This record gives sequence, C-alpha cells and structure tokens, in this order.
Amino acid sequence: MDGAAYMTQMPISSGKTFTYVFRANPAGTYFYHSHSGLQAVTAFGPLLVHDKQKPWNLPEIPGGPLLFSDQWLTSDRLTQEAGLIGSPFKWEGEPTDLLINGQRNFVMTLRPNTKYLLRLIGATSLSTIVFGIYQHPMTVVEVDGTLIKPKPNVNSLELASGQRYAVIIETKKQSQ
Repeated sequence: MDGAAYMTQMPISSGKTFTYVFRANPAGTYFYHSHSGLQAVTAFGPLLVHDKQKPWNLPEIPGGPLLFSDQWLTSDRLTQEAGLIGSPFKWEGEPTDLLINGQRNFVMTLRPNTKYLLRLIGATSLSTIVFGIYQHPMTVVEVDGTLIKPKPNVNSLELASGQRYAVIIETKKQSQ
C-alpha cells in the first residue's frame, strides 16, 4: 500500500481511482501523500484514526487538523526534482510560502476558556515548521501516531516532513 510508482505498484493514472483496503490501527494522527514527485505539489491530506475510548474527550478545532505545507513559486516542480536527485545535488532555495490548510493567512475562531485537541501535521516537502500559539502553552499527548504520557507546558514544536503531533490547548478567558 505504501510505495513508489513502478517499484511496488503501478502508478495511478490521472483521472483514475485506486481503492485501498486496510485495517485502520492503531488510533492516531497520520497523513497520506504521493510517492510520485514532490509531495507538496501532488496529492496529500490528513488521515485520522479515532480511538473508540476517546482518551481526551475534547472537541477538536473547527476544520480538522492543521496541515502545514510549503510551496515554491520561483521554480517549477521538475526543476526542483532534477536538482534534488542530480549529481551534484542542487538546492533550489527556500519555499516562497508556508501554508496552513492550503492558505497563506489562516485564521480560526475558538471559544474562550475551552480546551481543544489540536492535531498538527508536517506535510512539507523540505521545510521544518516551528509552531506555537502566543501565551498558550500546549500539552503534547501524541507523537507520530503514538499516544504518549502527556507532556505539559510546551511553548513550541518543530514539525519536519511527515511529523505529526496531537496537543491539548486551553484558550484564555474572554477578558484575557
């Protein structure tokens, strides 16, 4: 199920579909992505496997997980790929945009004085994202699809390509 075109399976042609059948276990935060070219400019998205026991029983933020991605507007995908696999390696530079859920200016509205489960997914191709919410320490409860002993008072997290976290945040009271 997880493999590169022509290596473990034939590629899925444009406009065609492919059905995966698998047991979604263990519970956690995952994401799917293409193995055909740079993932940032091809198909990717969140894949959540919910725990029947609901260990946190908290509302998730509106709109689902935060999917962090990068894009280059200064060079095309084929030029980037050629530089990355070439000899010598050629770095095409930093991305022109870092996106949250496909948007440059992502805004979400949360209720005051409420705890939320926030899922973070590093869907970048080559970038590392540092994430934090001003004056809102996080409690990390899941790393890369694995539940962990809660780690409170985390001010920021680094998300490299493919990394995932689930954190609990508590919004401030309305007057704060």
